[in-house]
Amino acid sequence: MMDVSSMNLKKIDLLTVLIILAGTYSNVYAQDVPHPWPINRRAGLDLPIDPKDTSTPPTSQDQIGTKPIPSPENGKVAIPNEIRTRVKSVSLENVPPITEPTPEPPEKVSIYGMQIETSQIVFVIDSSGSMIWHKRIEKAKDELSRSVSGLDSTVEFDSLTYGTNVGPVLWGKLRKADSGAKEEALKWINAIHPGGRTATGPAVAYTFKKYSAKDVVLITDGVPNEPEINGKKITLAQTTEMILSARTDEKLHVVGIGAEGLFREFLQNLAAKCGGSYVDGGQ
Repeated sequence: MMDVSSMNLKKIDLLTVLIILAGTYSNVYAQDVPHPWPINRRAGLDLPIDPKDTSTPPTSQDQIGTKPIPSPENGKVAIPNEIRTRVKSVSLENVPPITEPTPEPPEKVSIYGMQIETSQIVFVIDSSGSMIWHKRIEKAKDELSRSVSGLDSTVEFDSLTYGTNVGPVLWGKLRKADSGAKEEALKWINAIHPGGRTATGPAVAYTFKKYSAKDVVLITDGVPNEPEINGKKITLAQTTEMILSARTDEKLHVVGIGAEGLFREFLQNLAAKCGGSYVDGGQ
């Protein structure tokens, strides 16, 4: 028969082992920090080691350590000060700041002395009958040819004329100003012939709606007189309203040929309202 005192002693020994194990678990694993070796040593038990663990076991109590593992802060395990002191501080004082590359400035398009910084442009040429006077159409064609010839190859452009109606149109779309495009444009410009009335409002409105160009150049010599509205010639105010209603954010630059008095004032105001500039183009 087993002695009662011996049974109680065995119970006490087993309880001691369980308490030791529980204490070790709370000190180590409760911190969510992998720490297999201290458990085995502190418990004083020869427990099996995880076969997946390839770390070198500690050989002394100093390596095992007796300090409690720091408590988590905001869900993260705190780093002991002795570890922090081993991390060399990195100074960013001499590190140059990261800067965005500077974009290339837009090319300048020159026409009638204006220098227009743009990457997209459409030339709108008044070819009404009055452009015959003083060889205005020939002078306009010469100036337009010079401007097209000087376009940078990165600039996109197109051109159109108008009289009573809109057209002819060069391409009906923007094209890069490469050598082939310039050659086609110069032939088209040379073939322009004047005739008809002056439908400035419909021509500029058409250009704003047709293209997504950033800049439009209008070369004109006469007061708009087309189309008729309610049996009457279109007024300057109606022409302005027609153009502004079709505009989004394009800039309109105006060249006034032989422009004087109210007509010149109309062209200046039109350019200003469309964010562009105005120049006199001679007689």
